[in-house]
Amino acid sequence: MGEQTCPYLDLNDARCSSRFCLDHLDDMFDMCVGGGESRCVMFHRLRMEQEQGPLVGQASAPSPTPVLMTSNGSELQLRPTGS
Repeated sequence: MGEQTCPYLDLNDARCSSRFCLDHLDDMFDMCVGGGESRCVMFHRLRMEQEQGPLVGQASAPSPTPVLMTSNGSELQLRPTGS
């Protein structure tokens, strides 16, 4: 068996999950196990992230700094709205 397996197959990345359903098993075996990763967009994205770090705007990006609401130098206590 000279076929190559995608090196990212075991990372359990949610972006690859569409291939791991019964309707797409043929695609999964062709792309992820059959050496077709060079044709896979996610393979190239994951490789780029591994080399350069996560892309801006993804879940792994740092979260924004919270903003404190103040009035005349005193912090405002906000109350929840809605139901």
